Amino acid sequence: MNKPQAKAVIGMLSAAFPREPMPDSSLEMWSAALLECDMTDAKNAVELAALTMDRMPSLHQLVEFCEDIRRQRIQDEAKALPEEHTSFGFMTFGEWLKTRPDMHDRVKRLGPVFAKLVQGAQ
Repeated sequence: MNKPQAKAVIGMLSAAFPREPMPDSSLEMWSAALLECDMTDAKNAVELAALTMDRMPSLHQLVEFCEDIRRQRIQDEAKALPEEHTSFGFMTFGEWLKTRPDMHDRVKRLGPVFAKLVQGAQ
């Protein structure tokens, strides 16, 4: 995402939580932090926050929502791949995890979906 898109996402967030205006002094910090997010994921994160939260999320919470949505999108895209792309003589992620117990803690930190994969590999 670029800066104008980040500012648009912040505008959506401000519109979703009109009782909590964002100070101009923090606008630059928020837009810089959102640059790493995908625009669609960020919009979905704002929608999620608006539907599930009573107060405006912190910057950390919004970025975390973006990351969770991105992980879910990637997982959904991987599920949509034809079987020959996921199991044609290659090790699946679960099989790899079984061979690399030293990576379990790192993978768990990627989110709840990955934590379940680690749990299944143990």
